[in-house]
Parts: sequence; structure tokens; C-alpha cells
Amino acid sequence: MAPKQLDIEIRRKGRREDVLSVFADPDDTRALRAYLLDWLASNKWAQARWGEFELHAFNAGTWKRVAKVRV
Repeated sequence: MAPKQLDIEIRRKGRREDVLSVFADPDDTRALRAYLLDWLASNKWAQARWGEFELHAFNAGTWKRVAKVRV
């Protein structure tokens, strides 16, 4: 699939931590995982806790989920 505007929601234990808007391919799980890892590192979360997080990708403005990735 071609890259498009996505709303990215970062969740920790099912609770929203942050929402971002990115231009990415929703089928490219490596790129989505990289967004999650970059977010975790930039927010200084200990690597031991990274397993508590997941990323949900939605079509921009629709909140229709198109992808989900975990660390």
C-alpha cells in the first residue's frame, strides 16, 4: 500500500499515552515499529518496560484502525 496520512496512538497497558500524525505506509510494520521505538526512546522509557506499549495506526481523521504493532 502507498504511504498516506495516519493518526498514530501510543498505548501503555491499553491506556492512551500520546497521539501523533505521520505520513507512512500502514502495511509497513517495520516503519510503524520504528515510530514506536523512537517514541519510547525519546520519552526516556526504560527498555525493560517497552513490552507494555503498543502502537495503533488509524486512517487520518477517521479512527478506523489499519494497523497495530508491539515492541
